[in-house]
Amino acid sequence: MRRKIFGAVICIAAILCAGPNHAQRLTAGRDAVVFEKSLDIGWFGFARSFDTFTAEAQAEGVLKITSLTPNRPFFGYASFNHKWYAVSSKRPFTKDIVLKDRNRICIILFGRNKASAKITVFQKGGSPVLPEASLTTDPGTITEGDASTLSWQTQNADSAAIEPEIGEVSPEGSVSISPKETTIYTLTATGPGGNATDSATVSVTHPPAISIIEPDGSNDRADDSYTIAWTDDDPDSNAAIALYYDTDPAGTDGTEIITGLTEDPEGSDDQYIWSTTSLPEGDYYIYAVIDDGDHAPVTRYSEGPVMVAHATPPVFEPIDDQEILEEQELKFSIYAEDDDDETLSYSAANLPAGANFDPETRLFSWIPEIGQTGIYNPIFTVTDGELTDTMTIQITVTKNPPRVTLMADPGTVDPGQAATLTWASEYAETCRIEPDIGDVTLNGSVDVSPEATTEYTITATGPGGTVTAAAEVAVKQPPQVSLNLSPAVINHGESATLTWSASPADTVYINNGIGEVAASGSVTVTPEYTTTYTLTAIYKGGATHYDISLKVFPPCRGPGPSL
Repeated sequence: MRRKIFGAVICIAAILCAGPNHAQRLTAGRDAVVFEKSLDIGWFGFARSFDTFTAEAQAEGVLKITSLTPNRPFFGYASFNHKWYAVSSKRPFTKDIVLKDRNRICIILFGRNKASAKITVFQKGGSPVLPEASLTTDPGTITEGDASTLSWQTQNADSAAIEPEIGEVSPEGSVSISPKETTIYTLTATGPGGNATDSATVSVTHPPAISIIEPDGSNDRADDSYTIAWTDDDPDSNAAIALYYDTDPAGTDGTEIITGLTEDPEGSDDQYIWSTTSLPEGDYYIYAVIDDGDHAPVTRYSEGPVMVAHATPPVFEPIDDQEILEEQELKFSIYAEDDDDETLSYSAANLPAGANFDPETRLFSWIPEIGQTGIYNPIFTVTDGELTDTMTIQITVTKNPPRVTLMADPGTVDPGQAATLTWASEYAETCRIEPDIGDVTLNGSVDVSPEATTEYTITATGPGGTVTAAAEVAVKQPPQVSLNLSPAVINHGESATLTWSASPADTVYINNGIGEVAASGSVTVTPEYTTTYTLTAIYKGGATHYDISLKVFPPCRGPGPSL
């Protein structure tokens, strides 16, 4: 039975041990440690490890498995080159083995959480030879952007790597590198005898740099002066700068503006005011030359020219940004002034779809359609034939807020009678009527028969927001009334108290000279004879009548019984 269980575990272990190879080799004294690792059991009580490593073929060795956690026992199985052994933390496991040039080791452990074992394989006798490494650079000093060749050789090494950035390499070779900064490269050779390193340095020198930022090719004009601006960089901060103007952006055959400017590491003084008063009108490119005395001078041209024009350019009258709704018409006119009183021409670009600009009348007009919400930036240009001015006006188109109406017909009904609610909406996506009706179409009607006066509210929702409208259906409800006399019988000349209440009621009347009264109250009456009092209560077109009689005994006209 044990053999069957052991065989089953071996099969499972063989499957679990199938996995990627991870070769490793260490050294210690005369006995070489050709493999070493620790294995931790997780919370589920199980751990497995599969590794491969190289060693001297047919060399004698020892497989040793020991517990690193004496109070946490484990048991399991070890496979070395397809031979299986039972292991346990109760006693150290030591097994003589025969090594191959490539060895496989698989460990399966069961036990308590956080139990840990150390697995070590020794190769008996002899000491592996230490690797050798050699690394050189040619040339050892370069200018930024140039290349140097990194060459290396190793001996007694299984692998080699160069850092930084290069990584694993063949045991012998070369590579072209172009570091941006001075860099120390380190070659690490790894073999059975351990590690060996060698380093080589590539020193990087940086030529000065300069870039013209003004003029930048965007509406750069000058009459009597122009401020040239640039950025520069020189690691030694000892470069000299010269500025020139040229009629084309190439050739470096321009005219000197200024020389002997000092490179400014902070950049606060990287500008120069160039006098253009005596220059003929035209386009002039600027170029700068920076020279540190160690590298070749560096020349950079401006992106665009400076337009020297001694006339006054036309200038637009500013117009505020515009905001409109979809399907709303927008119109405005543009206007520019020119001190030279020259004929001006207008044009527009980047117009929204459907918009129109008339250069003769200078009128912009547009009715945005549904779906054209957003921000638009039409660009208007005015020119006198030489100089121009541009103006960008921001137009923001927003969605229309919903619109909705709700009507009740008739507005007042008798109990049980129906009224028709009719509604219409614009710019809405949903409509809902409360109470009791719920979601409805965007336009329509529905009959309602409320039991009591009810205010209906429709809510219309669309991309532009939410709005509501209301309509009331009033239900005629006869008032509830009460009418009492105390006492109900009197003698002639006596009085009685008439008490009443009516609810709900808009108007309350009592006949026989009493007239309109409050919804509730009392009054003293002294009729000459038996009288019937009628209370009439009216509420929203409905009326309730209530009668009560006060009996009056006539006066006595002779002897007789008294009350």
